[in-house]
Amino acid sequence: MNGFEVDPWDDAAASWSLLGAMVAVLEREALFESELPLAELGAALYALADLIDTDSLVDWNDDPRQTQDNVVAVLDQAAAAYRDNCAVLEVSPN
Repeated sequence: MNGFEVDPWDDAAASWSLLGAMVAVLEREALFESELPLAELGAALYALADLIDTDSLVDWNDDPRQTQDNVVAVLDQAAAAYRDNCAVLEVSPN
């Protein structure tokens, strides 16, 4: 709020890093399920790991050359890859 750093799930939060946004969404889900969905966070991070060229999601997100359009495109690609992997798991005869 007003440029001050707050927790991602704080009602006063007005903008988020990519990781902060993911944590905020999962924290909101935890309110309804009474536990933080860590498996979902891990799956999201794993899907992103194949698509970014650095070991640090924070560095990738904070790169001054990074654009919102690129972040959204990478998230779309990660979501599609995740769905494809889940579809393979669902139809596997094993």
